[in-house]
Amino acid sequence: MLASPKIMKLKFVPALLFAMVAAVAYANLRSRPYDNTKPPTLPLPLAYEKALAFLGPKTNEYHCIIAVVTNVFTAKGDWYFDFYSTNANVRFPVEHIDVSFDGDVHQDFGFR
Repeated sequence: MLASPKIMKLKFVPALLFAMVAAVAYANLRSRPYDNTKPPTLPLPLAYEKALAFLGPKTNEYHCIIAVVTNVFTAKGDWYFDFYSTNANVRFPVEHIDVSFDGDVHQDFGFR
């Protein structure tokens, strides 16, 4: 015997509620975009200097292609640099360097 249409509709209610709760939770977990009306507390030249110091001897092999302010990694904000290799035969040609406004420098391997 077939179930009534009313009961069939009720079977989707828990799935719909779960989807709504998951969407709200995901929206709250994502970081807010950096407020571009505020100047960064770490000036770009100083952040770039720290990123170059982090690259060390590899600075002759890479050049900066992107510098952007973000708050993906810390709530206060970060300078995020992409350095691209000048050598065509490098297996991983891009180095991602994150310089927080506190001055901490980290290489981003994409695992955050």
